[in-house]
Amino acid sequence: MPLPSPAFLAPGVPQILEGPQPRPTTELAQAEELLEQQLELYQAMLEGQEGAWEAQALVLKIQKLKEQMRRHRESLRDDA
Repeated sequence: MPLPSPAFLAPGVPQILEGPQPRPTTELAQAEELLEQQLELYQAMLEGQEGAWEAQALVLKIQKLKEQMRRHRESLRDDA
């Protein structure tokens, strides 16, 4: 049984799967550029998020160390 044509699967959509591919238009080039900029932005945001996670881990470590130091000081006072 032959496969249905793309027009059957998506009526009203141009037949982009058949025939020679058109050269990119100005609009297509602009859309590609916008997508590239968006990708770069999302990558930068991801790197920033990774940095935020690292900073949060450091904050938690520092808080833990401060608590350990406080307990140690208290134990030294109790020993005196």
